[in-house]
Amino acid sequence: MTQTKASLLATPALPGDRPVSDAMLNAVAHDLHKELEGISKSLDHLAGAGDDKWLAAKMGFLGVLAGAGVTGLFGIILQSWRLKAEKDADKRRAVREMRKAERDFGLEAMANLQAFRTRQLNEFYGPFRVLLSQIRVLRDEFDHRLLASWKADGGATLKFEGGGRERRLVIKRRDVPARGFRLIDEMAFVKNTYPDLMSTVGEMVSTGDLLADHLHKNGGLLDPRSTWLGAHIAVYLAHQRVLKEIFERAQCNADASWVANYSTVYPRLLDLLIERDYKRLYHSQTRWSAKAARWAEGAD
Repeated sequence: MTQTKASLLATPALPGDRPVSDAMLNAVAHDLHKELEGISKSLDHLAGAGDDKWLAAKMGFLGVLAGAGVTGLFGIILQSWRLKAEKDADKRRAVREMRKAERDFGLEAMANLQAFRTRQLNEFYGPFRVLLSQIRVLRDEFDHRLLASWKADGGATLKFEGGGRERRLVIKRRDVPARGFRLIDEMAFVKNTYPDLMSTVGEMVSTGDLLADHLHKNGGLLDPRSTWLGAHIAVYLAHQRVLKEIFERAQCNADASWVANYSTVYPRLLDLLIERDYKRLYHSQTRWSAKAARWAEGAD
């Protein structure tokens, strides 16, 4: 009897079988043990009928029980496989749904971000670059016209120093150290000595007003990472306000001989910072667009 029970519990697993829990096996073993005890009692009554009949009956009963036990054990194993397969399928389905949701959310977020960056480029940085370039062209025209019209009265000299973006007009007066020519300081002098140049100055001031108005209206589109650019914009707005005030005062008083004591200096790095931000946003937008295209293809 003990040997039969052990052989049933030690039934070898098929290749690829997954282990059945100990609790399930113990339950099967317990039920089989109870049935075998009942059969053993019945077989004991047959023992007196003769060894051959008793042996034949015993082997027949044991064969039937062994088959039933193995069938029950296989049923448990198959049930375990089925439950595991269903659980794995549910996990795979949940992962697919989660990834699809992430992709859809990512595409929507990327689309919104791209739309905002497009607004930044088209509504803020684009007009900013154009107006700033126009101011730079007008200032370059003013410098060349002033230098061509220069009269060395009183021993004062005027010349360009530096090259590229660093080039600037430098004025040297008698007994005064050479310094960069600042239109804010020299407005009255230009008005009295070179009145024909005031039309160019007026264009510079008007274009500067357009840029200042643009910055006030669309400043919210400035890249929040560009703190240095934001600081230079604040300096520019202060400089433009002072330049406009000095220009208007000079226009009202042709005999003005005063020199304004303003320390505001035009931020010469402003155009470089604008170009840096513009290129960074443009390249970032290009990369996001390429990534969105790849994700969209993956969704097909």
